[in-house]
Amino acid sequence: MSNKRITIPISGMHCATCALSIEKALKNMKGVSKASVNYSSEKANIEYNSNLLNETNLFDVIKNTGYTPIKANENPQGVSEVKLRVIGMDNPHCVHTVDNALSTLKGIISKELLVNEKATIKYNSNKINLDKIKKTIKQAGYEPVEEGSLDLEKEAREKEIRKLKLETLISFLLAVPIFILSFPEIFKIIVPYVNYILFILSSPVQLYIARRFYLGAWIGLNETTRKRKLGGVDGSRDKQKKNAAHEPHKPSVHTFL
Repeated sequence: MSNKRITIPISGMHCATCALSIEKALKNMKGVSKASVNYSSEKANIEYNSNLLNETNLFDVIKNTGYTPIKANENPQGVSEVKLRVIGMDNPHCVHTVDNALSTLKGIISKELLVNEKATIKYNSNKINLDKIKKTIKQAGYEPVEEGSLDLEKEAREKEIRKLKLETLISFLLAVPIFILSFPEIFKIIVPYVNYILFILSSPVQLYIARRFYLGAWIGLNETTRKRKLGGVDGSRDKQKKNAAHEPHKPSVHTFL
């Protein structure tokens, strides 16, 4: 028995149900031992017996389900597309933060980010991989989950909710003593070294809970600086070309001895 593994890119899938239809058709083939179709990455991972099947048979089954398998030589540029659910990206500020973070990566061709936590990203797989894209989004403070992975999405969302609840509780517990100690004339509570105590109480809020906002601002600042540098270089080149075009021609001077 000779088992082979193959990954086939598939175009035309519009939802997780499409992936399940293809996966079911592949698993029903005699000779296929394993088949997994991922809607977000638009790829099918198949393990089959090469004595019973060949790649053409697999391609034909996918075509018969109404979708288009792509051969390796049909995508020479290595362009891939992934659809992600970015947990926590639910407002324009968060979208801008994720957009700036992805803009720092080489190999991103295009990206569509929406406030409903959906992201569609096209990238050059020869320059960057999906793990790096996910890691960058995670470092920006958000949780990327491939669409179609319902269990992972549910787990990530529950994790985000637990995290927000914890941060809210910590903020409230720290805010109460900070508020009381900030107004001794009202609450009649005076303690020595009150400024140091307030600094210690407020530090977790600034360094832990508010870090997402500071991180977003830092990423945005770096991206703005990068764009200004590129704009400055291009502007200098354009100015030089413009000056050269308007500079009057100087006649050549010959010295005769």
